[in-house]
Amino acid sequence: MANDIAVVAADDDDVRVLTNDGSGQFFGGDANYDVSKSPVDLITVDMDGDGRLDIVVVCAGADEIGVLSANGQGGFDSMVAYPTGDGAPEGLDTADFDGDGWADIVVVSRAEAHVSVLLNDGAGGLESPTNFAVGIKPRGVAAADFDADGNPDVISADHDGGTVTLLLGGGSGGLEFAQTFAVGLNPRHVIAADLDGDLAMDFACALHLEQAIGIVLSNP
Repeated sequence: MANDIAVVAADDDDVRVLTNDGSGQFFGGDANYDVSKSPVDLITVDMDGDGRLDIVVVCAGADEIGVLSANGQGGFDSMVAYPTGDGAPEGLDTADFDGDGWADIVVVSRAEAHVSVLLNDGAGGLESPTNFAVGIKPRGVAAADFDADGNPDVISADHDGGTVTLLLGGGSGGLEFAQTFAVGLNPRHVIAADLDGDLAMDFACALHLEQAIGIVLSNP
């Protein structure tokens, strides 16, 4: 199956889906979906357990996360909005933070220096956010199991602090501060992956002003 692409169009307040023609070429047509003000990031994940990928988008100008459910006909339903609080939400990721088998969402709030976990309500919607403190003006976030306990943890790219903050998950929906890593100037995005083949999670972050990538390897 050829993968399609979904992107945000911040100036037009919509999400655009580009369809793969099977040869690696993409066309957009009229597959634009209205969302709230200033969308800045999105992920695709099956939120409602129907086997189809839905779109979850962060709308920074509205302090909202929006869910666009796949309609089974190649398109998406209208956005359903979920407030994140007044904090300029930006990057997001997904994991099952409470172990109930449903995809939950974690999002950074740049103005409030925290990440928020919004648990899935079991029907594809999101519950109210629970906030956990991180570094100064976080802009990126990633979820992965860093301590190999079977529960997803969270790292945040703390843009103005020059740090990445690690929060450990306990499997019940909460997060606890574990460690802060100094990584360089203005980390903006962060990803988690096993970068050295030791079966433990490492991370890499984009350092905005340094025009470089910072890598921190795990010490299993």
